[in-house]
Amino acid sequence: MPIKPASNDPTLNPFETRWIRPDSLGYKTADDKSVPELLDLVLASKKPMEVVGTHGIGKTTLAYSLCREAANRGIDAQLIRCGQESFAQVLQSLQQEGKITILDEYERLSRWQRFLIKRGARTIAGQLVVVAHQTQGYTRLAFMKPNLQAIKSVIRHLQLTHNLPEVIQGSDVERLMKEYHNDCREVLFACYDLFHQRKKNR
Repeated sequence: MPIKPASNDPTLNPFETRWIRPDSLGYKTADDKSVPELLDLVLASKKPMEVVGTHGIGKTTLAYSLCREAANRGIDAQLIRCGQESFAQVLQSLQQEGKITILDEYERLSRWQRFLIKRGARTIAGQLVVVAHQTQGYTRLAFMKPNLQAIKSVIRHLQLTHNLPEVIQGSDVERLMKEYHNDCREVLFACYDLFHQRKKNR
């Protein structure tokens, strides 16, 4: 993730990386299902589930939000970024009874590793959720698509949380979503530059 440095301006920039990391944002639903409802679906499922969506749409943010909700309920959950942890750690997590294992960036696993997981899906002791750009053939938990109102809500929330005026307006978000082809992550990064520019010019 590109780093947006902390601003030297007396006014914090609400779009610095520390505020827009996936683990610091709250997931905004696009299909009327809340995070608690999605977690309920995971817990009720006897099969692995998947979260599918394009690049920068908020899949990792949802994964972190599911882990937070699980922790609030006293449920063991782990988010593993595939390619950053060993495959042995992935298999170990899957064999812990009652544990939710979320495999982010699932396509970074080799075809053989994905085959092994799918072949052993029936014997997984806990629950498995995979996060990918395209379907992996598992039960659908969420299909994430561009949601203008959701990203507007996130951008407004970031500014209000820091008691700042809405320097970035809804019309700005609409323009940026078109410019960055609905990549919400890139829109948030663009908001950093736009916010800094407008505060500097005031």
